[in-house]
Amino acid sequence: MEESAYYLDLALDVGVPVVVTGAQRRPDEVSPDGPSNLVTAVRVFTDERIRNTGGVYIAFDEELHAARDATKRHTRKLDTFESPEKGPVAVTTRDEVRCYREPEVTLLIWMEVVTYRTSTFEWSNPGRASVATR
Repeated sequence: MEESAYYLDLALDVGVPVVVTGAQRRPDEVSPDGPSNLVTAVRVFTDERIRNTGGVYIAFDEELHAARDATKRHTRKLDTFESPEKGPVAVTTRDEVRCYREPEVTLLIWMEVVTYRTSTFEWSNPGRASVATR
């Protein structure tokens, strides 16, 4: 899921947030987490502060992580996602969505540099990408 969310963050250029979620436990297990994660995803998506930022997020275990920062640290625990050195963007409680930080918006700029020599074109840096954070 973290790889898919990261890819979406790189590939999508939309003005609304994309919230990805899932479940660690199957629906037939005791205390499945899927319904709670879905509620978290909908609550943060409808929160005005998040809705106005755009970007891609992972909603899991009542936390919202920016896809660019999220990493999965355990295969079975409910609190499997974390954002090392940054923490979650927001946490949901029974009453509210608590925003802790604004996510960074990272732009991927694709550059191809052309060098002209005599009558042919030579690609001097094919496919080199640069990343700028604002």
